[in-house]
Amino acid sequence: MKQLPLTVFAQIRKCVYRHARQVEAAWWRYLFEHGNPEEVVTALRVYQNEDGGFGNGLEPDCANPGSTPAATFLAYSRLRAVGRDEKEEPMVQEIMRYVENTDHFTEHGWLWAIPSNNRYPCQPWYLYPNAPWFPKDWPPENYVSGGLLSFILRYFEPDREIYRKALRVLEYRLPLLERFPEFCSFTGEWNQESIEVNDWIDLLDTVEFFRLRNPEECSRLKRRFLALVRESAVEAVFVEAERRLSKRGYTDAELDALVEELSGGNVWNEGFLYYAAGGQFCDLEGDRSRPMHSGELWWNLIGAITKLQILGEYNRLEECAPLMKNAGVSCSAGRNG
Repeated sequence: MKQLPLTVFAQIRKCVYRHARQVEAAWWRYLFEHGNPEEVVTALRVYQNEDGGFGNGLEPDCANPGSTPAATFLAYSRLRAVGRDEKEEPMVQEIMRYVENTDHFTEHGWLWAIPSNNRYPCQPWYLYPNAPWFPKDWPPENYVSGGLLSFILRYFEPDREIYRKALRVLEYRLPLLERFPEFCSFTGEWNQESIEVNDWIDLLDTVEFFRLRNPEECSRLKRRFLALVRESAVEAVFVEAERRLSKRGYTDAELDALVEELSGGNVWNEGFLYYAAGGQFCDLEGDRSRPMHSGELWWNLIGAITKLQILGEYNRLEECAPLMKNAGVSCSAGRNG
């Protein structure tokens, strides 16, 4: 059984404190240094707009200052990660207000990319209506509708119009599984495939949790989905989808692979991060006059923190003991170095 060396943990910690934004640094402290979850809430507040939604670059790949469904759902995910997702939580109430009133909605779901994104630096997949390599008729509601459906059904009462709207979206999206290749953006890129798959998993989890279909139908939908992912996506995406839908834990082999990945130095290496931070992307016409921060700097840190959390939960951090109540982990490297 492999464990992550303490020296690697300390190096990642140093990288977090040198390069992470306040929101990720607060999340790190919550997980590994007995930090207060209120720090995460405070850090999120600077990205929130008066309409209750989030923008302002919270999603590292999109600098739109306006509220977007994607950035707002990301903020909610951060609240869930630190246990501040109760309905009475003021920030959750404000997110509910945004979701109920946003115009970035069609009868098919919530828009991943919104028109105003095109006025600001963003990755190609945040360009409206679609990234250049997507089919022209690709549904712009993919990627975030599954998560927002779960949010709405969890927090809103059934007599609210937004709840009924969510059920209508659900009735539209589920049959797409029978036409999946036509509505699947898998391009061979792990990141894009995983985003698409996660949205569908959110949707299927919502159906099962809220008993919107009988158990037999839920099982059939999961089997159908996994068969399509196995056929269409890269192997790593299928394995993660299968793990999530089956609710199984990580295997020893998967945990060993995480240890090797983090120990290899290519996740948090500062040279790589600085290179990524200086990257440029083209707009749809290939115009390089619009330079941007690629966001890869922060996404790599977010990924490293997430993987460390998983390793900690399975006691795979060297010389660490399960003492911390927040994440089930504690490590002396989190307070030294």
